[in-house]
Amino acid sequence: MQRLLAFGALIVALTSVTTAAMSAVSPAGPSEDARSGAAVDTLSRERGAPRSSKRRAERSRRRAPAERRPMSRRPATIALAGDVHAEAPIRGVLDRGANPLAGMADHLRRADLAMVNVETAVSRRGTPAAKSFTFRAPGSLWQALAAAGVDVVSLANNHSLDYGTDALADTIRGARSAGIAVVGAGRDPSEAYAPAVVERDGRAVAFVGLSRVLPSPAWEAGGGRSGVASAFNERLALASVRAAARVADRVVVSIHWGEELHRCPGAEQQALAARLVDAGADVIAGHHPHVLQGFSRRRNALIGYSLGNFAFNARDEETRATGVLTAAVPARGRVQYEFEPARIDSEGGPAPLRPVERQRRLEQLAAQAPGKGRCALSRG
Repeated sequence: MQRLLAFGALIVALTSVTTAAMSAVSPAGPSEDARSGAAVDTLSRERGAPRSSKRRAERSRRRAPAERRPMSRRPATIALAGDVHAEAPIRGVLDRGANPLAGMADHLRRADLAMVNVETAVSRRGTPAAKSFTFRAPGSLWQALAAAGVDVVSLANNHSLDYGTDALADTIRGARSAGIAVVGAGRDPSEAYAPAVVERDGRAVAFVGLSRVLPSPAWEAGGGRSGVASAFNERLALASVRAAARVADRVVVSIHWGEELHRCPGAEQQALAARLVDAGADVIAGHHPHVLQGFSRRRNALIGYSLGNFAFNARDEETRATGVLTAAVPARGRVQYEFEPARIDSEGGPAPLRPVERQRRLEQLAAQAPGKGRCALSRG
């Protein structure tokens, strides 16, 4: 199966379109990087192409936008999973050269594109923030993610700045060096709110990262500081989705939101999901509650309220429940999906379930959709 893994030539004419899009995102107008198109991470190489061609692809992006290929009639498949960090015991797996995502890597690689939420600083620099939990990971996490098939990561969450802005810069740089596109954080609002735009069989898919969980307002990119794309700032958040919809055929939003350990999405999540869909989102993949939440639809769009943990130091059965959501995104019309449930094992990585356990988990998840079963009072 073809695979898209590195930054390449822009798939749309960003000279005029990106300038307008970034102007809508940044109250101060487009930055120099936005005007040049550099604020938009773009993946246009085929899956399986050698990573050594990444720099050539980047140079190609600067020279001129690539022409769009004829659009395939086959839906693009996008694999989505939840929170990833490298705390113990996951760090031990990485240190011995193994891959903590190996148990579900086939499900990520099988899709045309794959995305997760990376909830850690990946850097040796910085000092820990004054908060209860701070996460730091080695650079080998990027190699593990790339080897498992991850193409795009969101850094829009409450841990990407755990070790400060220098560590955030290292985190972004490390991901891009591994051929992985980054959304949801950057050195200014233009970069933090910018989409990663991907071409698959002639179809452009844009990824946007947002967070409605922040330790402090100072974590939001803006006011001359780097940071994350905040969904509390709905004007910029919705503008970023609209901007993505202008430069792509389909839009995927990865969002950190909700209440920890709540298995039903709250009214605030559902109301924001509706606004994101109305702004142009076709798929919404949520995370932060550390447990699975159900799925719902708004017109043709798909909303996965929480995909739970994925590679994480989960400590009980509810927080070990995980899986991979695969959305089948056609050129137009209704997004279809499958969810492959899994369980986080004793080393912190996702592992497939046996058939009986798998069916039970799917039934439990179906009962967690807004307005159904235990979430009957939670209307979508």
